[in-house]
Amino acid sequence: MNKIREAMYNSIFENEHINEIAALQISLFMGVINFDEYITSSLKIIEGQLKQELGSTYIYAKAYYIQDEFYNLKPVGFCAESIENKVFFDCIKNAEKLTKKIPNSSLAEYVVKKQKLGIVLYKEENPKIKTDEIAQIIYFNIKDDNYDIFKKLDSDNELSTEHMVRHHKEYILQANQQNIYSYILRARNLDKDFNGTLYITLSEHLSINQYREIIDLFTYTIQARIKYEYKRELLNQDVIDELAHSWKYTISALRTQLYQIQDQQNIESFAQNMEIAITYTNDLNKRTNYLLNLMKKNDHATKTLLANPDYTASNPISLNEILRKSISTILLSVDVLEISDENHQVLLSNDCIPAVLESINSLDDYSLLCSKVGLEIVLEDLIKNAFFHTNYKEPIVSINTKIEGEYLDVSIINNVKINESYCRFINGYSTDLRYTAIKYKAGIRTVKRVVSSNMLTKSNTKCELKCSYTINPPSTIVSLRIPKSDVL
Repeated sequence: MNKIREAMYNSIFENEHINEIAALQISLFMGVINFDEYITSSLKIIEGQLKQELGSTYIYAKAYYIQDEFYNLKPVGFCAESIENKVFFDCIKNAEKLTKKIPNSSLAEYVVKKQKLGIVLYKEENPKIKTDEIAQIIYFNIKDDNYDIFKKLDSDNELSTEHMVRHHKEYILQANQQNIYSYILRARNLDKDFNGTLYITLSEHLSINQYREIIDLFTYTIQARIKYEYKRELLNQDVIDELAHSWKYTISALRTQLYQIQDQQNIESFAQNMEIAITYTNDLNKRTNYLLNLMKKNDHATKTLLANPDYTASNPISLNEILRKSISTILLSVDVLEISDENHQVLLSNDCIPAVLESINSLDDYSLLCSKVGLEIVLEDLIKNAFFHTNYKEPIVSINTKIEGEYLDVSIINNVKINESYCRFINGYSTDLRYTAIKYKAGIRTVKRVVSSNMLTKSNTKCELKCSYTINPPSTIVSLRIPKSDVL
């Protein structure tokens, strides 16, 4: 009964240790830390408990995880070198070098490819380990010179696991312990693409219950990579969506300009339209570089942005000039707004958009210390959304600018209520865009990315977004709030 009870409870890890690793997973999925930082920190938690619960029997450990489709394993060091573990520290270091030379096989890679739970290389003064203790684990006494079990399993490739076993044997014999057990254990993950191995050396063999605890927590730790890589794939899709969305209106405006050039007979008009077309081409290149570097979120990307005056907030720019350019771009690309009602699109093209463009002349102009490219991306998208969400019979959009407290509010008002999920997302109350029209999901994500970066303004104060409604008459007010410290 006591043995049954013992098997039901953990003897090494408690819930608090699992919760610590779960907290690290949240940081990983949110992009606060990368996978290597996550796995190293998690394994240090595991090692801390191994030291505490196994005491002096714990000698050394290292982990590996598959990093590509070719089963190349990336090492994760988390155990500090010491006098007690130097032999095994050197053993693994030199084993990793040997794997780069044919015909040596990596034992860590071996157990993953062969779908074995692991290998135990052991030396015992008084034999006591049961070699059938854990199913699908290969037990090999280093005093044995018969390597047939590895030769049979190596028959389908050109590598030799025997070479690597002999290497480990050499170091185990050097160790100043009567009993040594070197475990190379695979995570219980059946997915070959997201797997890993744990190398752990002890002076006492693991009980079945201890093996279960260690490998279950290691599996839980390593499986986070499945969700991590999945989210990265989704992010790659987001990147494509966001860039395509950002390009769409500039490309459409460029296309319109090129058609006008094609029809021009007058040299002066030809040159004028060609100049505008070249400007749109340059804008497209700048936007692509700006957004790609913003998405990378690393020091090199930041330096790339800082090196270009168009991307930084070093030079004053005219707010009204940015507004005019954004509205003009939309006017030249109304067809890609994908307005379903033809009359609605005509009213926007002939009346609504030209009226808003004209109204900019009556606004007070503000000189801003903002990134020209970044501000164009944000305002163009917010204004485009306002035009898209207008009353199809009488589309009305207005733009107001006003100092409110510590911010300059650039407010864009339409004459219908936009989906509430859009407003909640803008205000930061939600990250859920499932019920938001697909036409501007990528756009608003881009806007949020630019606004939340440190590259949009010169000051340390970030811009803000604000969304609100009016009921009678119905309208949606979306405001870009620029810090007053960036207004000259």
